[in-house]
Parts: sequence; structure tokens; C-alpha cells
Amino acid sequence: MAAKQLSEKGMSVLVLEADSRIGGRIHTLHDPAFPMPLELGAEFIHGDLPVTLGLLDEAGIAYEPDSDTMIKIKDNKWNRTDDFIDGWDEMIEKMKSVKIDMSLRSFLDIYYKDNKHEGLKKDVIRFAEGFDLADVNLVSMQFLLNEWKQENNQQFRIPGGYSQLTDYLAQKLKENGSKVVTGVKVEKIEWKQNLVTIKSSAGKIYEARKVIITVPIGIIQRINTVAQMIEFNPSITGLLTNTKYIGFGSVVKYFASFENFFSAELTKSAIIISDKKIPTWWLRFYEDKVMLTGWLGGPSAIRNAGKTQDEYKEQILESVASMFNVDKGALDQKLIAARAINWIDNPFSYGAYSYEMVGSKEIKKMMRQPLAGTVYFAGEGVHDGDSPGTVESALINGKEVAAKLMASWQYNNVQR
Repeated sequence: MAAKQLSEKGMSVLVLEADSRIGGRIHTLHDPAFPMPLELGAEFIHGDLPVTLGLLDEAGIAYEPDSDTMIKIKDNKWNRTDDFIDGWDEMIEKMKSVKIDMSLRSFLDIYYKDNKHEGLKKDVIRFAEGFDLADVNLVSMQFLLNEWKQENNQQFRIPGGYSQLTDYLAQKLKENGSKVVTGVKVEKIEWKQNLVTIKSSAGKIYEARKVIITVPIGIIQRINTVAQMIEFNPSITGLLTNTKYIGFGSVVKYFASFENFFSAELTKSAIIISDKKIPTWWLRFYEDKVMLTGWLGGPSAIRNAGKTQDEYKEQILESVASMFNVDKGALDQKLIAARAINWIDNPFSYGAYSYEMVGSKEIKKMMRQPLAGTVYFAGEGVHDGDSPGTVESALINGKEVAAKLMASWQYNNVQR
């Protein structure tokens, strides 16, 4: 997005992508074994978001509202309901009344310490871990409050796949005379004011006046460890060390296509929230097949690091069999295809998306300040505002960074 903005202003922009594909944590996979495109990464548009929807409209990419029925399963009892979590609204009001930020765990321990609140606490923790990918001992209560207040917004999907959006951006770059090169792993960045030299792991050298670093927080947090990802000269260790105070979680996404084994009572798209090992599933029906997308986020996803596809398949069968009270072996016979991705295992991100800890705002503010008007950081992990952890936040931040860079460029040229 930053490159699109800059190239539209006539600047020569080169995007270096470490992976063999563009898109990062947007990754649509077209696998003929499944009846629909698989969104390995971003899947939903969480509300009437002007930048994302505006780009889709500009590109002529179709999107549609998500109107799934919500089904809750607790203690093997099914309940179709619009109620999200019992006591949720009252808890939001309580969070609003608390003026000092603290972790979610501290908030619940202080204000919901009675045994009668155990059910609410369990559901809230599950939600924070599952959908915000957060460690409840670290995540900022105020951050969650600001996000959760927007949870009732309409959601949208892109039937043809989210990767259409990044493909469109890349095409616009090409039209503007700039380009994207994949498979380039940046190893070293040497910089001084208005001069950057970038060395790839293959030994290739690139030079530019300015550089925007868009790698995920999961990569940035490893720069100052034994698994150092990118070397900076001069070093910016003092700045990057502080990124450990920005939360970055992971998620396992499961995909399974079955012959339709459901009762005639369940024939429409639905989201199922349960107390099973894989707590959340989206269901889609395609003639005589059913497609399930499972979601396991937060610390549970991190504990699943390094699992094989066979192990993930077993988790799918166990969770779905338990959820629908069917025999696991019989269910396996109806399984057409299965796969999973855990973003903690992705070497180009080491996680899925960010969340704020207490104090993260100050660190992110520092990350948004360019170094000598030359080195910039961008991405959802440094964004401060609505729609955290989403494609929208990445797009907004990309636009903001491009505007800062352009302003610096114009100032320097005037000074010359």
C-alpha cells in the first residue's frame, strides 16, 4: 500500500519480498481438493472499513456480507443465539469505568473475583486468546475495550479470495513503473541520511534514498536475538529491543471438507463457538459437501508449534466428532480433504497479528518516527487506531508512512 501511494506520486519504488509470493499474512490458496478458496491468513473484513472496501471497489473485487447464524455449544448443549457472552455488555461498561490500564487478567481478578463470575471469566479469556491471539496476563485491558466496543459491526468476505487485493496492488505498481521482486531475503541494511544500502542473503546489493521496513513484529522481535533476522548498521538495537513490549500472537487455521453428514436441521452457513479443543468453526455448504474452517488462537496455537499435517488432521477429527457427537472413525470415512496452517511456524512472520500490552502505545509511537528521515517502519504491528491487527490497519499505516516519506522527500528537495 505504501509502495502504491509513492509510485502514484512518480517515485521509483522497489518492493523486496522474502517469500516466493506476495501478500504476507494475506494468503489465498486455490486447492482443487476443497470446494472454495482457502484463506490461510486474513479472511474477514471487520466492519464498514473505508480503506479496504474502497480498494476493493476501486479494483472491482466482489465482496459480500457475512450473515452466519451463531450457534453456541456448551456442555454438549446447542443453542442458536445472538447473545455473544452472558454478562458481556455489563463487563464492557465496567471496563469503561476503570481509568488505569492493566492486563485483562488483573482486571478480571480485581472486578470479577467472586465464584459466580467463573463462567464469564472463562468465556472472556477464551475470546481474548482466540480472537485477539492475546496472552491475558499481558494484553492491555484498554486495548481490548477499544476493540471490543466495535464487535457488533457487519463483517464481509471476499468470495474470490483476499489475495485479489494484494494482486491488484502489485499490478498498480507495475503500471506505475515500479516493481516487486520475490525470493529476496534481506540480510543487512546499512544506512545514513538519505542513503540506504541493502544486502540480500544471496549477496545482491540494492541502493535507495529511503527504506520502509514492513516485516511483521514477529520478525522484528527476533532481530536482537541469537536468531537475528536483519542486521542494521548503524545499529538500532535500542529501538528494536522495545518491541518485545508489543504483543504478537499466533493462530492455527484448520480446513476440512466432508461429505455432508449433518442433519436436515443444519443446512445454512453458521459460526459455531464451543468449549471443544478447537473452539470455533465456520461452516459452508456446497451441494453434497460441507466445508469447515476451524480457528485456534493465542497461547494454544503457540503450544501447537511444529505439528505435522497428520497431527492437525487428528485434531480436526477429534474436535468435529466431539462437537457433533458422531463416531470419529465414521467421520474419517466422510473426510474428503484436510489441512492446517500455524502461523507461528511461518519463517516470514513467526505469528499472525499483533495486540497491545500495557505500554505498547509508547513503543509503537517511537516505531512510527522515521530515523534521520530515511528508515521507516510500517505495518499493522505499529498502527495505532481502530481496527487493530487487521488488513485495514496495515493499509492505513501504509498510507500514513507513504505520506511521511513524501513530505520528507519534498522538504529535502526544497532545501537543496
